[in-house]
Amino acid sequence: MAPAPPGPLSNEEVAAVPLTFCALSPHPPLLVPEIGGESLERVTASRVALQEMSRHVVERRPDTVVIICPHGPVRIDALSMLAAETFEAWFTGFECRYDLRGDVDMAERIRVAVSAAGYPVFPYKTFDSYRYHFSRGLDHATMVPLYYLKEAGLDAPLVCLSIAGWSHRDHYFVGKAMQEAFAHAPQNVVFIASGDLSHRLIPTAPAGYEPRGIEFDRRVVDAIGRVDSEDVMRLDDDFIDRIGECGLRPIATMLGLLEGREASGRVLAYEGPFGVGYCVAEIDPGGVAAPRPTVQGGLQGLSADAVLHLVRKAVEAHVRGESAARVPDPLPAGLDTRAGAFVCLKIDGELRGCIGTTVPTQTSLAGELLQNAVSAATRDPRFPPVRSEELGRIRYSVDVLEPAEPVASVHDLDPKHYGVIVRSGGRSGVLLPDLAGVDTAQVQVDIARQKAGIRTGEPLELMRFRVRRYTEE
Repeated sequence: MAPAPPGPLSNEEVAAVPLTFCALSPHPPLLVPEIGGESLERVTASRVALQEMSRHVVERRPDTVVIICPHGPVRIDALSMLAAETFEAWFTGFECRYDLRGDVDMAERIRVAVSAAGYPVFPYKTFDSYRYHFSRGLDHATMVPLYYLKEAGLDAPLVCLSIAGWSHRDHYFVGKAMQEAFAHAPQNVVFIASGDLSHRLIPTAPAGYEPRGIEFDRRVVDAIGRVDSEDVMRLDDDFIDRIGECGLRPIATMLGLLEGREASGRVLAYEGPFGVGYCVAEIDPGGVAAPRPTVQGGLQGLSADAVLHLVRKAVEAHVRGESAARVPDPLPAGLDTRAGAFVCLKIDGELRGCIGTTVPTQTSLAGELLQNAVSAATRDPRFPPVRSEELGRIRYSVDVLEPAEPVASVHDLDPKHYGVIVRSGGRSGVLLPDLAGVDTAQVQVDIARQKAGIRTGEPLELMRFRVRRYTEE
């Protein structure tokens, strides 16, 4: 479970973020002429687009370029960040070598802001590579866009990041936290997300073939062109695992960084001649967007019948193989707000599945409930998927979460009235309030800690939240 996300910046603070340009770059080494050889002709569209995108970056005259990639020194529990004043970069065996500068001030800003949001950052320097068994040079996912940027004349210092083992939704909130790092910074910043899309587009693809790989690519490319973070956040985890990609978390980080802005995107190229999707796109961050509704004050008039009918409809349609239940239009009162929510299924009083989100990932509470209801019925790892013959026996319970708040200690908790989020580093667990057998705050914390894999004695941060519960009798 993800840590609680950072609170949104005010409009004034978002406007103060000196973000001048964002871009998505693919990173196959064959895009570098010295490496690609004859294969280069088959990726002409990507190469031309990278040259155009790189010219546009240089035209912005950035003081700093931040690049996040899915390779390099990837850790499960933290973002990795190269924090060195100078370093070398090269493609092993080829005459492509650069002496580069790092922006250590911006790197520290990012470390502080992202860590404060509950996501650890691991800074390293090139001499640490022997200690941590990292490659001494920059990885190819950073080097490929860097090749084109240098070819276009870029001479700005870099901050080089590698993703963590967290979900793409976590990385979206990492991007939101980076807004705080950039706010009021004295330099103009360009942000580059390096990543390839599905690696399974054709039968001869190196990672094997998955027919839905092209569906994934189309959805992501379309979402980038529209700068639609909601569509990316809706992508199902099982679907993502099947199609084999490496770019979704860098893309989600970029979209989180753009949250709250009226950004406009442009896809310069998309192709997949070798079975891996390559997309080149650029985004103008634009100005500040109108604020979206939040959970506070938005649940008045929310009907229990509307909530429970929606989740039942979603589960029954999915299990029976019917058309997926859709968000009502117009939305009933309360379902038009945004909030995290848990959907639980029971049969004869026994739990049959429970999945939820602690923060909103959809444009409306209705969308949140539809997504989580289907997940609770089919993707709870503790249970097999719900069968059609069970549908008539299922009783539903929905908890709509109010925003979580940090607390100093277990003494500030009350398991009857508050749910709890516990976190340590990149691990986080959640437990809803008023559960049978959870009679003390310490028991509540211990269960949440065990769910997250946090050992006794590890440093622990606590947050509490209230819920509005809607239950079928």
